[in-house]
Amino acid sequence: MKNSTSVIELSVVEHSGVLVVDSRLIAEDLGIQHKNFLATLDKYIDEIEEDWGQVAFETETVTNSVGASNSVKYALLTEPQATLLMTYSRNTERVRQCKRHLVKAFEKAKLALSNAVELRVVELEQKIADQGKAIAQLQSQIQNLLPPSADFIPPGWNEEVWRKLPRQDKHHFCFLYRRRNFRPSGQGKDGQLALPPVTTEQLKQRQRAEFEQLVGESSAQEKQQLEAAKQEALKQLWLQGEQDDTDVPF
Repeated sequence: MKNSTSVIELSVVEHSGVLVVDSRLIAEDLGIQHKNFLATLDKYIDEIEEDWGQVAFETETVTNSVGASNSVKYALLTEPQATLLMTYSRNTERVRQCKRHLVKAFEKAKLALSNAVELRVVELEQKIADQGKAIAQLQSQIQNLLPPSADFIPPGWNEEVWRKLPRQDKHHFCFLYRRRNFRPSGQGKDGQLALPPVTTEQLKQRQRAEFEQLVGESSAQEKQQLEAAKQEALKQLWLQGEQDDTDVPF
């Protein structure tokens, strides 16, 4: 008849970047005293450390039922160290059960660690993306604070047309692009501006046409006022001409 044994939860934790199990938990799962388990460990420790590295020992101060304090030494065993040590034990049902618990505990810890790593990777990727956006925004802000270079042409402009624009117009359109992301043709598409170049004489003709249209749309009274202003301007021009003649020293 099988003996009834309580199920011990073997807790595997991360220590210095390595998954380990407390030797006290293994001893409890085996149903033996911890000092006896440490004695077995001490007996085979040279072989264990030769194959799987140095065993990490820790010391903990505990208080017993009467209030006395004692220092307890225990080992933090890696999966290979714990597994090798279990092979040196008699293959009883309790030992086999403990081996199964060890395998399950380490696999559970590995899965949890893997999930944590994946989650951390996702978080880091998101941080990198956010930082990239922040850097791009900062670069844009810095660019807006800097004066444009002399050869800078805002996107969407035909180079030939841009070169013929007056200086103040270039400053104006640079401002619109930098502050409003203005693009004159296609709003950011590949098409470029194709406005015909305008000469100074053409601008004067347009101004005359607009003035004549304005005069034509004026009332009779407004026309009289415009004519009076025109005559007054001519009078002042003549007076200025006569004054210039008297100032000539020959």
